[in-house]
Amino acid sequence: MPISMKTVATATLLGVLVLGAVGAGRHHLARAEAREASAAAWLELAQIHAARAQAASAALASVGAADGLDPAIAARARDALTRASKMPAHEQLLGDVRAIERYKQYQGELTGALFVLVAGAQQVPALAASNTVQGLRSELLRDESALAAARERYRRAAASYNAMSDAFPGATVLAALAYPDLPAGL
Repeated sequence: MPISMKTVATATLLGVLVLGAVGAGRHHLARAEAREASAAAWLELAQIHAARAQAASAALASVGAADGLDPAIAARARDALTRASKMPAHEQLLGDVRAIERYKQYQGELTGALFVLVAGAQQVPALAASNTVQGLRSELLRDESALAAARERYRRAAASYNAMSDAFPGATVLAALAYPDLPAGL
């Protein structure tokens, strides 16, 4: 029994559609995994920053108005902590590049102010021996490598997600459906 051209064309089209659906499903799963990896790295950054804020609060409470420490140093650290604390890290920020830039700016200002606070406190004998000041100093030093590693994990996951999103045939539709590219770096 001869096979008609219509049957061959229908079978070919059906095969292409099935293979396309399987490929799109795998692509979607890979994108979802990359998005989850970026969210996990973002959460790790948020946890590091939250622990840093707790250590900073404790150190600022113990520093108070200590004699020998320039009050402007403590005031700058308090202001930076207040600004950074007003912008908590939540996953929704990942969709707003300007918010991410502001978050990075506030965290950077806080880091700088805290290093100045620790350096100033170490010049005051009563504060140099303070457990909270030493705890903040240790936290700052430990956090820098942990933050760098988390930022790198985020960068790789975001790059993977963005590449997959751009490669998807409906990339414009994805962006319109609230699946925008992730910011490249934190």
